[in-house]
Amino acid sequence: MSKPQIVYIEWVDSSTAHGWRKEYSPGPLDCVSVGFLVKSTRDRVVITDSWAKMEDGKDDPHCVSEIPRCAIKKIVKLGGVPVPTEKSVK
Repeated sequence: MSKPQIVYIEWVDSSTAHGWRKEYSPGPLDCVSVGFLVKSTRDRVVITDSWAKMEDGKDDPHCVSEIPRCAIKKIVKLGGVPVPTEKSVK
């Protein structure tokens, strides 16, 4: 991947509570994520916070988040950035 797309995603997550509580306010959680776009399908969007160029030349994403499309409220493309090569990192 020579220029991965950076995206901003607003999405809704489910909530849960553990242990004994005097009160609990159920409801979904409004979330925001920003990352490099790994994959986008009809059902899901996959982003990562980091890319590594492996010795075999393949790109390897790290810390991957998969968000179901049904949970996504908004996606904004923020641009692409060049992936550093061995020659550009000093």
